[in-house]
Amino acid sequence: MRRRLDLFVDLAESLRNREESRVNELEKGIRKILLSELENHECRLELEQIDDLLQYDYVLNAQGIDTWLKRSSRVS
Repeated sequence: MRRRLDLFVDLAESLRNREESRVNELEKGIRKILLSELENHECRLELEQIDDLLQYDYVLNAQGIDTWLKRSSRVS
């Protein structure tokens, strides 16, 4: 879990200055990270099934990370 959090932070920092497309790019990046982890765990679900199950996770995580970036930018 710590590794995933580090990957999410790295993704977020790489998109810090791209406010217009950031949430969409975060969703794509989060999806890529999670799919890679599932592959490492030899998940046997089809890609469509995985996306159906995790689509809201992609969105909610992206929105949360975007909020974190906005708040951390105001503090800096």
